[in-house]
Amino acid sequence: MSEQLFHVGIKAIVQNEHGDVLLVGRRSRSQNAPHLDLPGGRMEPNESFLQTLDRELREEIGVSYAGEPKQVAATVSRIDIPDPLGTRALVLVVYFVRLTSTTIVLGDGEEVSAWLPPKKAAEALSSKYDENFCAVIAALGAAG
Repeated sequence: MSEQLFHVGIKAIVQNEHGDVLLVGRRSRSQNAPHLDLPGGRMEPNESFLQTLDRELREEIGVSYAGEPKQVAATVSRIDIPDPLGTRALVLVVYFVRLTSTTIVLGDGEEVSAWLPPKKAAEALSSKYDENFCAVIAALGAAG
């Protein structure tokens, strides 16, 4: 039996004072709409989840989290990652976070950002995340 390999990504759910969810991404070369996702990215060797969360937030939006992030989900992405050993699953660990600043400065890898109402954010995330996770995002609007 071969060893199952996967990549681990750490993502952040950030909401503004209106309850909108922050999504970041790149413009698609093949589509008019940009590919949007929660801020975050893959772990590097010897990083903890929270070290990855801090690094990725700083790289993508120029600010880190404040206080203690709350882990809310772990899910397998609908998108597989190419790897020298073959295609691997991407496991995503997601945290609710508050930011240390409201000023977002996109990093080199990000081209666009959007604050979307939870239901629209869930729709934008549905190509990468499963139905249960998207339902959690959509329900954020009901809690506010």
